[in-house]
Amino acid sequence: MSTRKTPPVATVKALFAKSLNRCAYPNCHRPIVDDATSTVVGDISHIEGIGKRAARYNPNRPAETLNHISNLVLFCGEHHRLVDDKKNGYTVAMLQQMKRRHEAQGRLEIIPEDSEHAKMLLDARKRGETATGTVYRASQIFAASGNARQNIVFNNYGQKRPPDVIPDDAIAHDSQKSGYIQHLIDRYIDFDASLTRDKHQSGIKISQSIRRKFGRKAMAVSLSFFTYLVQFLQRKIDNTIPGRKNVKLGQKNYSSFEDWIIGRGV
Repeated sequence: MSTRKTPPVATVKALFAKSLNRCAYPNCHRPIVDDATSTVVGDISHIEGIGKRAARYNPNRPAETLNHISNLVLFCGEHHRLVDDKKNGYTVAMLQQMKRRHEAQGRLEIIPEDSEHAKMLLDARKRGETATGTVYRASQIFAASGNARQNIVFNNYGQKRPPDVIPDDAIAHDSQKSGYIQHLIDRYIDFDASLTRDKHQSGIKISQSIRRKFGRKAMAVSLSFFTYLVQFLQRKIDNTIPGRKNVKLGQKNYSSFEDWIIGRGV
């Protein structure tokens, strides 16, 4: 792959922060890097394409601006192929709107998971193993027989790595802060499961929400993002049905960090 088609690593990190490691196609929630399987299952798409044969190629655009973050968007493998197929007629304006709406909910700051995801994606691109690279194209051979989906599952697009490695600065290493985070997670599960009676599903739901927002499980999040994680979990609790009722009644949904430490929790 030509180096001019590969954006700088700093740009890709920012893309992951803005996209929260999710496909930008409307109503698609697939990851770009699947942390559960440690694989790369998406890729970077150029809004104005590189090369005369590319979708949305603009001969008047300076080549040095093609890899600017404003011209880049992250898609899962399926939607990357969809929008880059000229026959489907996706325009620059359409992709700019997708990017704008998708990234409006993203983060401005770059966290360690963004750096890790960026490295995995760029390494996979060099090897031609992204969702739009050689490994994915090999899986299309099976499409006619209806086995493409199964083949995609069993092909690894990216580099294998141990899931959820706990960094030295993780919340898990601070007993007070990790205890408070667990307090908030438990409160969410209790509130969310108050109607369904299914605490297991509520636990899965909040775990997935944390992973989508921060790129890893709660206890592996950096201590520098403790306040952000606390605020995120508190909003989740307040937005449950019991949580909203308590807010209207002026009742507490959870202890503050300070109250929890001194044992005056809810």
